[in-house]
Amino acid sequence: MKIYAKNALSDPLNKASLVKEIKILERLSHPNIIKIYDCIDSGKVVVIVQELVQGIILSEYIAYTKEQRLDQPKALKIFKQIVSAVEYCHSKGIAHRDLKLENLMITKEEEIKIIDFGLSVQVKEGKIKIFSGTPAYMAPEVITRAEYEGPPTDIWALGVIFYFLLTGYFPFSSSVESELYRLIAKGSYAIPKYISLEAQKLLAAMLKVDAKKRITTDKLLKSSLFN
Repeated sequence: MKIYAKNALSDPLNKASLVKEIKILERLSHPNIIKIYDCIDSGKVVVIVQELVQGIILSEYIAYTKEQRLDQPKALKIFKQIVSAVEYCHSKGIAHRDLKLENLMITKEEEIKIIDFGLSVQVKEGKIKIFSGTPAYMAPEVITRAEYEGPPTDIWALGVIFYFLLTGYFPFSSSVESELYRLIAKGSYAIPKYISLEAQKLLAAMLKVDAKKRITTDKLLKSSLFN
């Protein structure tokens, strides 16, 4: 259960965000997306009753591995589930906008669940002007505070996630936020030698600075790496 104090929802923006998240989750039904069963207003709190996911967040799962990264077959098995869920969202006209390891849970059966849709938007709402998200996963068009479309920012975040699964660290990293944003804006990252050429091509297709040139989720799923 996700529990929200009613006094914290006195801010119209917070309330609107919660209502939007509930409406979006009610529209979604996918094996890799957490299910919502009910929403209860008790007077003092609002409770969202969700599917119980018995597992850990993906960053912890990776940290517990011997190499603190995944081999390519395991990374692809996990990543395909994430892409499948995001492709489903995009087909429903929904952009997640906050895809990150902490919003992905993995069960002991290695099943992925996306668990947080607090920043999700309806694509039909048009271009987005809000500067939000987690810096390491932000797309260039977000950090430059330009108007942007939701789905391509999800694709960029997928690229960051796939890179982390394979390496155990982020493609763009700096303790200084302005330097991190500079690296993201350039789209320049190093490729370890152990990453296969096919995986490198997939990363390059997702981590394109020009949002219009990024691969789409449906094309991602058709990659020879997944088949």
